[in-house]
Amino acid sequence: MPATNTKSACWRIFEAGRLVLETHNIFAVLAREIEVRYDAAAAAGATIFFRRELRKRHPGVALQHFYEKCRLKLLHAVHYREKI
Repeated sequence: MPATNTKSACWRIFEAGRLVLETHNIFAVLAREIEVRYDAAAAAGATIFFRRELRKRHPGVALQHFYEKCRLKLLHAVHYREKI
């Protein structure tokens, strides 16, 4: 009888681990969130661009990225200069 209990306990631990992996791993969580938030009607005419392609097609976005990059470099330079 003790051997059966050991097998049963091991099987329950194995099943618990499998259940946790299926419900709480990052891919399962992401899949559920995408399923909840995905809107097929909105995505029908949408196009996804790489960052470089987006900057080439939309100069305003390129200017915005350039501004943000310069701003952050300036803020970091000021911040770290004050600490030295």
